[in-house]
Amino acid sequence: MRKSFVKLALALGCALFGILSLTAFTGFAKNYDDEVQTWQMLSRRWDETLLQAREEEFIKAIKEQKGIEDFIVPDIAEEEKEGIRNFFRSFEGKKDIRYIYSKMPILHRVSGTDEYNDLRGIMELKFQVTERSNKVTEHTVLMKMAQLGDAQAQKWKIIGILWQDKGIDVSDVSLYQLEKAKTRRRSLYHDYRCGCN
Repeated sequence: MRKSFVKLALALGCALFGILSLTAFTGFAKNYDDEVQTWQMLSRRWDETLLQAREEEFIKAIKEQKGIEDFIVPDIAEEEKEGIRNFFRSFEGKKDIRYIYSKMPILHRVSGTDEYNDLRGIMELKFQVTERSNKVTEHTVLMKMAQLGDAQAQKWKIIGILWQDKGIDVSDVSLYQLEKAKTRRRSLYHDYRCGCN
């Protein structure tokens, strides 16, 4: 009887430990949606310049297949990180990927953090992907961003992807004119009526 009790207690203990470890693992993930916005701002020219440089590095990391872990916020849930990785992983190995444009139309401060980690925003990123068949597709992505760091350096990192399109084909199209252009002569009567001399 004691052996069965010990086995039962051990099984329940293992099950309880497994459940607690799973909830604890997901419990450490930060929910950036719970942050309280304290101040809304417009992004300035130097903010846009820093963002452009950071996003050009990001596109280069995708192109060279270096991994994008440095560009993702480290304290979000693993499922969210995997969603971000999977979206951008689909562009690895393409013939070319080029940065086009980035803009942060929504920028704000949040409470509960220090001065180096208090900026959040929504960024629009446009980039072009060239396939092996020379098809060029332009993609637009809206991402939630957080500026994180310390006194030495702050970096903009991705919290999540809000929206992405399927891409727009912007490949060069050859236009051929099948017929010779017709020149139309105006009559003297038309020139007289409209005042064209």
